[in-house]
Amino acid sequence: MPRKKTTRSRRTARRPMRKTTRKKSTTKKKNTASSVSIPVTKVKSSSKTSAKQTKEKSILEEGETGKKKKAVEGVKVDEKHSLPAEEKIFPVAKKEGEKKKMVNIKKRKWWKIPLIVLAVLVVLVAIAGIVYRFVFLENGALVPKDVEFTLNGPEQMVNGAETEYTISVNNKDSVDFEDVTVDMIYPDGFTPVSVSPESADFNETKWELKSLAKGASQTITIKGTLVGNVDDQKTVTARLSYKPRNVSSHFTEERVVKTKLEALGIEVDFTAPKSVTSGSEFTFNVAVNNTESFDLENLRVKMVYPAAFEFKSSSPRPDFDFDTFDIETLNEGEEELIKVKGVLTGKAKDQKKIQAVLGFVDDKNEFYPQIEKDVSIEIAKVVADISTKVFGKVENAMSPGEQLEYTVKYKNTGTEAFKNVTLETHLDTKLVNTESFEVDRGKVKDGVVIWDKETIPDLETVNAGDEGELTFKVRIADTMPVKDKDDINFEIKARSFFKAEGTEGNPEKSIQIESKNAITKINSLVTIRPEVHYYDFEGRKVGSGPLPPVASKKTTYRMYLVLSNTTNEVNEGIVEVSLPKWVQFTGSKSTNVGTLIVEDDQVIWTIGKIPAHTGQFSENIEAYVDVNLVPSVEDIGKTVELTKKIMFTGIDAYTDQDIMKTEPNVTSDLTDDPFALGKGEVLEKEVEIQDDFSLDQSEEGAVRGDDFEEGTNDLPVDNTNEEAKTDEVETGDGSGLSLR
Repeated sequence: MPRKKTTRSRRTARRPMRKTTRKKSTTKKKNTASSVSIPVTKVKSSSKTSAKQTKEKSILEEGETGKKKKAVEGVKVDEKHSLPAEEKIFPVAKKEGEKKKMVNIKKRKWWKIPLIVLAVLVVLVAIAGIVYRFVFLENGALVPKDVEFTLNGPEQMVNGAETEYTISVNNKDSVDFEDVTVDMIYPDGFTPVSVSPESADFNETKWELKSLAKGASQTITIKGTLVGNVDDQKTVTARLSYKPRNVSSHFTEERVVKTKLEALGIEVDFTAPKSVTSGSEFTFNVAVNNTESFDLENLRVKMVYPAAFEFKSSSPRPDFDFDTFDIETLNEGEEELIKVKGVLTGKAKDQKKIQAVLGFVDDKNEFYPQIEKDVSIEIAKVVADISTKVFGKVENAMSPGEQLEYTVKYKNTGTEAFKNVTLETHLDTKLVNTESFEVDRGKVKDGVVIWDKETIPDLETVNAGDEGELTFKVRIADTMPVKDKDDINFEIKARSFFKAEGTEGNPEKSIQIESKNAITKINSLVTIRPEVHYYDFEGRKVGSGPLPPVASKKTTYRMYLVLSNTTNEVNEGIVEVSLPKWVQFTGSKSTNVGTLIVEDDQVIWTIGKIPAHTGQFSENIEAYVDVNLVPSVEDIGKTVELTKKIMFTGIDAYTDQDIMKTEPNVTSDLTDDPFALGKGEVLEKEVEIQDDFSLDQSEEGAVRGDDFEEGTNDLPVDNTNEEAKTDEVETGDGSGLSLR
């Protein structure tokens, strides 16, 4: 039937599209072929192998068709499935219905359709994003329209008052909210007092509500104080963050409230004298009165002084420097009074302004001024002058034990008379001998020198132009009050005061004028103590030769030089020792500090720097030299001088004064040697003593009583050693050296 033939023709036409090729068979088979773009017509086949009729074009028609053939766009030519050469020459006719294969070939153009659809979807998504951005987002954050978030607070308030901010979160959505947090951003000057519910952090700025069921709400209340400059606008910000259940995105909202600060209702009274005398002490008061209906906290009064102001004292004491007074709490209706004493200096008629600024201070120590008050004080014409000098100088240097002489001068240089004048001079009584005061027409009370109308009647009224001069004397203490090594560089300050109960024009206005200090720096005391020994401090022999000394015979002694210092460092210290002609240096010497240089009849000990309190809080500085004495016949029965001069020189590092100290000459009397005491007079001939031992050979190193002759104090003398056994050392640091 024709329908069945058409079906078989389709199957036959599809077989050449397979990748496998069939071998020729001896049996007769259908010879079929397909072409991509060649139209098919039915012709009778002349081939014997064709068992069935197929529609084919003539060769001429095939040629014409080939010329008109065009490539189908988007379709590649499949070389594997092209017709064999003979079939191209003799194409097999297609069966009826095979032209429908053109539809399958055209389907290959459908690959463009998904690309077009994808491009359309991208455009639609972009448009949807833009619409979503402007419709569903506020300030760039996703905000569903079914949540209510509010922040309420005052639009204006009194500076420093307590205020309240309320945050409300209401879930009007159909689902629960998760990860719900509220963050607060406070302005500078805000101090939380209480919050409800409790905050999640120490600064009370974060609340983690975690979840908020649908239809539920949460309220947060924050109470605190807010301070700032007058008319400041403070911004409080609340920020909400949450996530609807089963949604991965978080949503945020933000609310702000701006609060304007009004002036504080508080009174500040600033009282001070209209005029003061240059250099005189005066007092001014600053009173802060809380007239508000609530307590105030963290107030600060900051004083602004002129350059010519010198702070003396205050009540209460300042919290910072001399100009800052903090008031931690000032309750409603209470008053805080600040009293300040000081001195203003300047020329007559000068106006000096002092300002008091009241404000708040926050936890960052930021100051917010609220009220300013100032007063102007005039420098009055100088009405009196007073001066204090010691030996006619404002500053000098003296040594302990010396006498000081002070002169106090005063004069009324104003136009009004003073009433009941008192003159006083104050000095440090710890540094002077209080029993040594000598006062001209005055008295001493508790170490203060006083002149008044009882001792000088003219002081009852001191008229304009009146002047006077007073004197007194006092000795410096012999020693300074030293307790530890830090007690150094002492000085005595003397200051005088001119005091009057009032003037003729204003008898109730007391006057006080003070002089500059007269300063006396105290020199350090350097002591050099020479000691001559035949035996050392433990009884060992360090000398040689006859003892007592014998005329025309040589006796060797050891001369120690022990140096100490008191309260100031001394530089360039030098000790010089000169000898008479009958004494010579042996060359044996040593020191623990400095350098010893021995010449013919002189030794120079160069020490350099001598610290304060040497010999008190540190070891003495020491040296020794050995000397030979050969007395003459004329010296028989006498003690002989062993030195001609002992002198110390240096410079006081604190007072910058030259120091020169001389010591008495030492003799053969050996007053510092307890083992040779009384054996200093020169003998005519040597005393014979049974010398069974010498002190330095004794097993115990001490004098035994049975080795003395009865009725004598003579110590045994070892005459075998004519020279002392000592090591010559040019310089020393005391290492391994015992000078005694």
